[in-house]
Amino acid sequence: MPSKPSEVDELIAALGDPDKRVAATEALGMIGDPKAVRPLIQALQDQDAWGREAAAEALGRIGNPQAVEPLLQALGDSDVDVRSGAAWALGMIGAPAVEPLIQALRDQYFWVRWGAADALGQIGEPAMELLLQALLDPDVGVRSGAAEALGKISDLLVVAPLIEALRDQNPEVRMAAAEALGRIGDARAIEPLIQALQDQDDWVRFMAAEALGKIGDPRAVEPLSHVLDDPDTGVREGVVVALGEIGSPQAIKLLIQALRDPDEEVRSEAAWALGKTGGLRALPYLERVARGWAASWIGRKAAEKMRRRMK
Repeated sequence: MPSKPSEVDELIAALGDPDKRVAATEALGMIGDPKAVRPLIQALQDQDAWGREAAAEALGRIGNPQAVEPLLQALGDSDVDVRSGAAWALGMIGAPAVEPLIQALRDQYFWVRWGAADALGQIGEPAMELLLQALLDPDVGVRSGAAEALGKISDLLVVAPLIEALRDQNPEVRMAAAEALGRIGDARAIEPLIQALQDQDDWVRFMAAEALGKIGDPRAVEPLSHVLDDPDTGVREGVVVALGEIGSPQAIKLLIQALRDPDEEVRSEAAWALGKTGGLRALPYLERVARGWAASWIGRKAAEKMRRRMK
């Protein structure tokens, strides 16, 4: 007499039913039976993006290394949610996925590289040694992806190698290193990031300013003041945001000066930052801005926020 199908068998059979496929996929991921790995790998080819995303996430929950290669292929999926699900799944699988993910940093498609870096950051410490080696790889995508992933790991041991990466010949790598150092927030990065404010690349200067704001050390205020007249509008916006995050008296004084910037977006960022951190000293400037700008909504909101804080 044939044995009765188990719950897992019934769910695997339901993968063939378009009306039950996604629910069955999610249930198989929750149960975690290795028997479901092969059928779920096949489900990564589902015509429906929702089904492919569910299959990727279910494979991540099961955590079987057999799924690494198919999930790496799913990083190149046409749907962003599927790519995100595949990256998350590879991060959940952990150490067995590290070497293939580092190879995926060489992919020609940005979204594949981004997903691989995100997954390596999720994996964390087991990926750290190979990521540090990858900072020296001849491939730019590998170096920048490694820097991005190391920032998400946030181990203090990676700070010195990331500072070294701020001197990389490629601006994409320098930008990723600056962002990573801001995420980690270690004070050793302050001086190297201040130097990066003079980088020839606009995006590197922007990321260096943003990173200094995240670290929040008042020592960065005076160097940031020299970049308030940067020729690039985006860089000036980054400086204003950073000054608002630092919030020292000198930073507030510079934000008040930035209300006269020739660019409306920079002025708006300055008003918003002052509304959060400026104190009584900033209130008359914000009210003047609210009366005079084309973008007065920002000024009004910032002034209203300031008044509420003063009550």
